[in-house]
Amino acid sequence: MGLGSAYGFFVSSIRYKNKIAELEIGKLQNQIALKELENEKLFSDIAFLKAQINPHFIFNTLSLIHNDVARFSEEAGERLLMLSDVMRFALEEPGADGKIDLEFELTYIENYVFLNQERFNKELNIHLSVSGEISGMRIIPLIIITLIENIFKYGELRRKEDPAKISISVENGELLLMITNKKRSGNHFESFGIGMKNIRKRLDLHYMSNYTLEIEQDLEAYALRLYINLL
Repeated sequence: MGLGSAYGFFVSSIRYKNKIAELEIGKLQNQIALKELENEKLFSDIAFLKAQINPHFIFNTLSLIHNDVARFSEEAGERLLMLSDVMRFALEEPGADGKIDLEFELTYIENYVFLNQERFNKELNIHLSVSGEISGMRIIPLIIITLIENIFKYGELRRKEDPAKISISVENGELLLMITNKKRSGNHFESFGIGMKNIRKRLDLHYMSNYTLEIEQDLEAYALRLYINLL
């Protein structure tokens, strides 16, 4: 009985020490995790400060270059200004509602199409039209432009007889985007994969039943219709 009691006490003691060791390890792990979080926050703060400094530096530099370039070529100066606007859009933070001014995104889209035309010596056959009551409307960012970027990635834009067409209209707070284009040979891009899934998730989150996104396509042609009630 004495040996049994001693053995039981020994086992209990070992378990108690193991429990203490586990608690000490857990405490140490928590301290390490807390330190890592503090480091991450520090790096995040530094990155945020860099983000505040770099854009101003970049835009000021581009403005300086523009002043020099425009003396010799007005056209090159305009291209530089458009590039600056494109970069400014990429760095724009949405408001508290998670949205940006629709007018701002449409300006970006117009500049994006123009700069791509310049890249390819104005040989791309793409027609962009914007109409309606744009001022004062707000939209979640990077929805329309992502859909338009895919035209340049996958569309056939060299055929004059089949130009890509982009129509954006806003009436009474209702936005309608229509896209039609021929597909480039070998690029059938079934719903753009991950990009389109991301767009649908964001539309579901922000607009729920206040939007429709319809796509019709075959091996040669692609058509998209996006309706959003912005109000």
